[in-house]
Amino acid sequence: MAGRIILNKVSATATNYAIKCASVLEQGNFGVMGRPDASGVRTVTAPGAITTANVVVHLSVPLVYDANKSENDFKLPIGEIGRAYVPYQGMGFCIPVANILATVAVAKDAHVIIDATSFVPECVASLGGTESIAFIVEDVFTDNGVSMAQLLCIKA
Repeated sequence: MAGRIILNKVSATATNYAIKCASVLEQGNFGVMGRPDASGVRTVTAPGAITTANVVVHLSVPLVYDANKSENDFKLPIGEIGRAYVPYQGMGFCIPVANILATVAVAKDAHVIIDATSFVPECVASLGGTESIAFIVEDVFTDNGVSMAQLLCIKA
């Protein structure tokens, strides 16, 4: 149930890219964009630090053709093309709580930042001031049986 997303405050003109990765990506994963290949698709790699620049957030809308799958099960497979957005202040979306590394409980007013060692977003109690991107948890709710975190970008 880690594939559900809600794009509730994402501008129609938000900068987004076609991406692929050498790892499986879940919704809300952070990655660093590389240069585009001949078809314009960019490869993303894991951020190396909380201060990393050129970070995008993976938010692919799944096209489900298999009757045995739903958007709740969606993960971007290795080498497949998905969608990533460049975070901006005011951008808001919801991802499953299960997709967030909970250093502290994922709860209202907690913060979500880049984890320095993986693609997974990390929930922390407060910001240290050096983060390149930061989100605040506006709400935690259940949608179709999935615990979701509503995130709002406060630093980009």
